[in-house]
Amino acid sequence: MTAIQITFQDNYRKYGDYVGVNFLGADKTKLETVQYATDSAGWFWRYGKGVDLNTYADRNDLLQISARINGAFNGFNDRVAIFKRAHKTLNAPACQTAANRSAVFLPFEQSAIYQDAGSTFGWALWHDPTSTREGVTKNAAVAKAAYQRFLVVHAAHPSPKRFGLTPAQLVARATEKSQ
Repeated sequence: MTAIQITFQDNYRKYGDYVGVNFLGADKTKLETVQYATDSAGWFWRYGKGVDLNTYADRNDLLQISARINGAFNGFNDRVAIFKRAHKTLNAPACQTAANRSAVFLPFEQSAIYQDAGSTFGWALWHDPTSTREGVTKNAAVAKAAYQRFLVVHAAHPSPKRFGLTPAQLVARATEKSQ
């Protein structure tokens, strides 16, 4: 059982260093215990991606959280549904301490991904009707706008290789698709 699944040996090592327990090799099954499954989820949320994801959660930036945790947008539509169910189940509008009680997450243009070349390309790619990527409803207009945004952001802050494409291939695809 893991609330947020830690994957890859590097994360097993980093979390193990954090709590002083070995999770490498056969010892990775320790992450399935309630103690470490819940604690590792909290660790990953706060430290696993080099930024405290609460920064984005407080703004309802579901796009950025998805990009940070997943690297892209696999299963994004499912995440939206889970977010909305959790919001309702936890009765978030009645929370007395949260400044943001809304079930509406930030749109692309207001999300932190709007300033990141790799994430803007990913948003385009997952929406692109010609793409085989799954998890987001295909929408040519959304894809085109995101490809156009990628070209602007990439010009200022070039993206490294992403989604199996070199920077030159990313630009070529975005240029073609943004026409």
